[in-house]
Amino acid sequence: MKPKMILLMGGQGVGKGTFARMLMERGKYEYIETGAILRALPPESKLAGIIARGELVADGDLFELLATHFNTDSDMILDGFPRTVGQSKWIAENGWITFGV
Repeated sequence: MKPKMILLMGGQGVGKGTFARMLMERGKYEYIETGAILRALPPESKLAGIIARGELVADGDLFELLATHFNTDSDMILDGFPRTVGQSKWIAENGWITFGV
């Protein structure tokens, strides 16, 4: 059976993390919080510099970073990603999720 990927989307402070914790109490999920991953980058890294300037990380850079955290063998909860149509398409095109019934 293909692993599940639950996408939690919404603004800061709406309860994505709280809901993720409730889901993890009910099942075995790998929790991927994109904001925490970005904040944990070394300050001298290219992406940390982009964020420090208040700019958005390019999709390609974000895809490369997040792909290292995805595990195709376990159910996952994604918190804060995707945020754009392009990011949603990337997830689908790479077989992470499928849309429809």
